[in-house]
Amino acid sequence: MIWLALLMYAFFVFFTVYLYTPEKPTILLIFGIPFVFLILPVFYIHYNYNAYSEGISYQLKRNVSITKFQNDSKNVYDVNDFEQFKLIATKSKLLHLSNKMLFDDYYYVILELKNGEELIFTCLYSSEIYNLLKSYFPNVPIKEGGFFYPNIS
Repeated sequence: MIWLALLMYAFFVFFTVYLYTPEKPTILLIFGIPFVFLILPVFYIHYNYNAYSEGISYQLKRNVSITKFQNDSKNVYDVNDFEQFKLIATKSKLLHLSNKMLFDDYYYVILELKNGEELIFTCLYSSEIYNLLKSYFPNVPIKEGGFFYPNIS
């Protein structure tokens, strides 16, 4: 949530400086380049995760099952049907580095089922969804994958 406050502050500073500066193209370059390369990727990935997980909720039962609720349907997946978890995150997130991009806190977990189906849990459900899944289903193998930009495709 701090990044939202920083973004609002940046817009305030940008428009204040823009209104009172005669060199408008210079100001646009100074504020526009960081916006395009730093802020827009965060908006895109948040929109991507939100669009994918909208209308879907999950209920976890420790070492038993995961129930997926989507629209009016309810699917129950037994723990015996779980193949593996795949954590899709940035390398910085996986290595717990402090030098991070703004979108490094975004990640998702894919639960691969033995029948080939996949369930995707985004960090929008909980910022600790990975740890939660690990603790609820400790016997399910975990594979970690590091990507520069963890977009759901």
